Amino acid sequence: MASGSFFQEEDILCPVCYDIFRDPVVLPCSHSACKTCMEEYWKHKDDQECPVCRKRSSMPFPAVSLILKRLYPVTLDPNTAHPDVLVYPDMVTFRARNSGEREEMETPVPDTSERFNLYEGILGSEGFDSGTHTWDVEVRNEYLQRYGHSRDWALGVVEESVSRKGLIEKGGWRLEQHGGVNTVRSVPEPPITLSLKLRKEPLRIRVTLDWDGGTLTFSDSHYNKLLHTFTHTFTEKVFPYLSNGCETFTLRLLPVKVNVAAEQHSQSRCQLCIPPFAY
Repeated sequence: MASGSFFQEEDILCPVCYDIFRDPVVLPCSHSACKTCMEEYWKHKDDQECPVCRKRSSMPFPAVSLILKRLYPVTLDPNTAHPDVLVYPDMVTFRARNSGEREEMETPVPDTSERFNLYEGILGSEGFDSGTHTWDVEVRNEYLQRYGHSRDWALGVVEESVSRKGLIEKGGWRLEQHGGVNTVRSVPEPPITLSLKLRKEPLRIRVTLDWDGGTLTFSDSHYNKLLHTFTHTFTEKVFPYLSNGCETFTLRLLPVKVNVAAEQHSQSRCQLCIPPFAY
């Protein structure tokens, strides 16, 4: 999806929590909401009614909104995920499994050729071999940051032909944070430590791939600050790459574009709808 796509705030905001849709569902009346928000909303209602028009619904579980799913330029491909990666049902949120979750797994994750086996990595579900593509990743939630945030993550792209086993020795470009230190790396070149004077640690990282123009750009989309640009002549399909080694806090892919009004609405979100450590 090209970076020029735009949606109004009513297209991407849940009417219950007033935040960006997470795992959106659609009701028979055509209104949509987050799946978890509807479940919580109906727990406190005698009837399964729409939170917008109050029309009653006989559906025990609303249908997934495929139209709203298209708001996301990148979704995750769980078939490529490291066995210790926990992908949320919305297919845009993930973190590392904790020890308890690993022990509770009834069957081991199959070790296929497309699955990473080193670091908690995962690919986007769609690769690109032409055009310009942009996606935003929330690396630190503004309203839950008092609890903490992941300090072990990586974002970028990898070539389709890279080996998923062991270290990625070539064909990868990424921005990383480990222990609060931000670096950029174009393997097999050595990492470069970013010496940018940021007012605050990034909340959202924007990744912009210009496949034809041969650039991959990282920017802080919250503070509108350029972080780094790689230049490379791409010759094969590349896939979005994400990694998160944190067992508590998640990384989350965001919809194509959120305007200022949408950001202001998110401050009044319903904290009952999303558990404190669901990000």
